[in-house]
Amino acid sequence: MIPKDILKILLINEHIDPSFFKSSAMAKSLSGNRIYAIEYGGNQGIWEITFPAAQTAVVLSAPSVQMNGAFGFSVAGTPGLTYEIDASSNLLNWLSVTSLISTISPFQFSDQAATNSPHLFYRAIQH
Repeated sequence: MIPKDILKILLINEHIDPSFFKSSAMAKSLSGNRIYAIEYGGNQGIWEITFPAAQTAVVLSAPSVQMNGAFGFSVAGTPGLTYEIDASSNLLNWLSVTSLISTISPFQFSDQAATNSPHLFYRAIQH
């Protein structure tokens, strides 16, 4: 067991205090959801534990009605993931409008069939 006085544990999340590391280049190269255990005595080692990155929340924004009557909006999320866009007229029963893989974020969605409904609710599900 490593004595508490020679072990320092810190959580890295965007900002890193460079004073914890031997070189500023090492501090600049570290980011994300990681925990580092740094031993200041003995061998002065550093151990890294990396956690899976948290998924970005899906955000629908910039709703608009286009000239042809279609309804559209922007979807912000993680590029490369599959998104299912669903529509509902009552918030209880949902129908899939489309499923696509985003290559950029945000991406634009347009529902040409929206002209046939007096009102619709939309959701985007990230897979």
